[in-house]
Amino acid sequence: MRVSRIMKIMLKLFLILLIVNVRVTLFAQSFVYERTINPAPVPKSTRFATIAVSQFGDIYLSDIKRHELYSFDGGGKLLNVNGGFGWNEGQFDLPLDLNISSGLNLIVADYNNHRISRYDRKLNYLSTYPDPNTDYSLSFPRSVILTNQGELFILSDENREIICLRLNQKDVSMFGGVGYGEYALSDPLLIRMDDRGVIHVLEESGRIVQFDRFGTPLGWLEVPANSAVTSLAPVGKDLVVTLRKAPHVLVYSSSQKSWMPLEVAMSKSGYLISAAYCSDKLYLLTSENRIIVYNHQ
Repeated sequence: MRVSRIMKIMLKLFLILLIVNVRVTLFAQSFVYERTINPAPVPKSTRFATIAVSQFGDIYLSDIKRHELYSFDGGGKLLNVNGGFGWNEGQFDLPLDLNISSGLNLIVADYNNHRISRYDRKLNYLSTYPDPNTDYSLSFPRSVILTNQGELFILSDENREIICLRLNQKDVSMFGGVGYGEYALSDPLLIRMDDRGVIHVLEESGRIVQFDRFGTPLGWLEVPANSAVTSLAPVGKDLVVTLRKAPHVLVYSSSQKSWMPLEVAMSKSGYLISAAYCSDKLYLLTSENRIIVYNHQ
């Protein structure tokens, strides 16, 4: 009798694990390869670092070699170029990150110029933060988020913290610094916000620290990979993380609390450097300046 009960319990556990594994596998398989985009024309010396995609399907790339911004249509045809190396308005010294989550405004983290620049969707320069006429200063912005509520979240390398500016209230706050204990940021690379308003901070170690929009710690995840992480893109409540080596992409299901690989065909010398998700499509930027597109079904 006791052996029979043990067998029944083991069978139930096996079935539960099987169902969970099938669900997570199906979630990863919901990304279906669509096409590869070769943005053109671009100079051979171009070195794209970050990708952003608008609700209109336009693709934006930052070039950290020539310190420029590029916009392309959905097929990879060049639309506009702006920027160039310098310190004046509309110029850059290492544009590390882009964000266009607010729809019409493109926000650029201008790292060595210690500022955030704002452009319209046609790459016309609009403004700079902080305003040169104010006393507030910003140091080494690595990553940036602009929300529809007028909140600007900036990942600063100087103190390894997130600066929150509520533009409508002219209110500035900070979180994630040394006073946050186990949630204090360590070598942060990137910040992104999901559909729930949760801020995800990707660290060089592969840890993803999570905060709400007011800076309250929510928890963290560990990316289960023996490879350097390069980027992160929220997909609804879930996450996509790109890696330097195979399998190149890991997908996290928040409902199943599990990771699954998404195999991406890469050349021997190529690797993924940035990811963006918009309108049910996942865009993966490679080190060879190609963009691999997946449909999310």
